[in-house]
Order: sequence, then structure tokens, then C-alpha cells
Amino acid sequence: MTAALKRDKPLYISDHCECGTQLMLFDSWTDPPNTDESKIWYDEWICPSCIKTNPDDGIRLDWTKEHKEEVFAIAPKSSKFRIK
Repeated sequence: MTAALKRDKPLYISDHCECGTQLMLFDSWTDPPNTDESKIWYDEWICPSCIKTNPDDGIRLDWTKEHKEEVFAIAPKSSKFRIK
């Protein structure tokens, strides 16, 4: 995945969390507003509400189901790697 495809909503996952809050880009949450756009990953999204109450809530990856299955099939079995 690359940072090349700029967008304001995810393509493959819902743009809202299960709690009803609209997702935001992870890099908008962690980086200052003047971050170089070439360093923004447009496939990493978080729920700003859930991350405040549960820092382990995690990143939602805006990948196709097939891509997630392929990547997570080769990833080490760990609680850090969970599909949302």
C-alpha cells in the first residue's frame, strides 16, 4: 500500500465506527496539520472517540478483504494483528 491515493473517506471499509463516529485518517490524529502529504497513509483510519477511551482500539486498514486475508495469513499470530 502507498500513500499516493489521497481521499477523505475510506474506499473498502465503512467511514463510520461501530459507535457511530466518523473515522478520521490516523496521520491526521498523530501528525501536525502541516505534515508533508507524501508521508500521509490514506489507508489507515481510526475512530477519534474510541481511541480516546481505549488507546488499544487500533487502526482500521482500508484494504480489500482479499488483501487483508493475504497479509494477515503471513503475519505472526499476535494480538497486534487483528482485522477490523
